[in-house]
Amino acid sequence: MLKWIYFGWGGGGAYDNGGKDRFCLCMGKFLTSGEEKTVQSGVKQLDRALGLFKYVWETAGMKGDLELQGHLWCVGAEETSITYRGNRFFIHGIRF
Repeated sequence: MLKWIYFGWGGGGAYDNGGKDRFCLCMGKFLTSGEEKTVQSGVKQLDRALGLFKYVWETAGMKGDLELQGHLWCVGAEETSITYRGNRFFIHGIRF
C-alpha cells in the first residue's frame, strides 16, 4: 500500500489520505513575489503539473480517488487557500 512518496526535485509527494483507496498528491512551488499576477501564474503552472500526474494515474489504471493539492510559498503573501479547476491551492507567506 502506498504510504508516502517524496518527489525530491521540488517539494511534493503522495500519501495515503486516511481511507481505503484515497490518496493525496501534493506539489509545491516557491515564488519571489506575492503579487496577484505572479500567484495566478504559479497556480496555473502547478495545476498543469498536477493534471499530468492525474492523467498518468488514470492511464495506469490506478484504483482509488486521487486528491490534488498545490502549495505556493510567496514572499509577502498572506496565508490563504483557493480552489482552481476543482483542485485546492494553499498560499503560504514567507517573511524575512
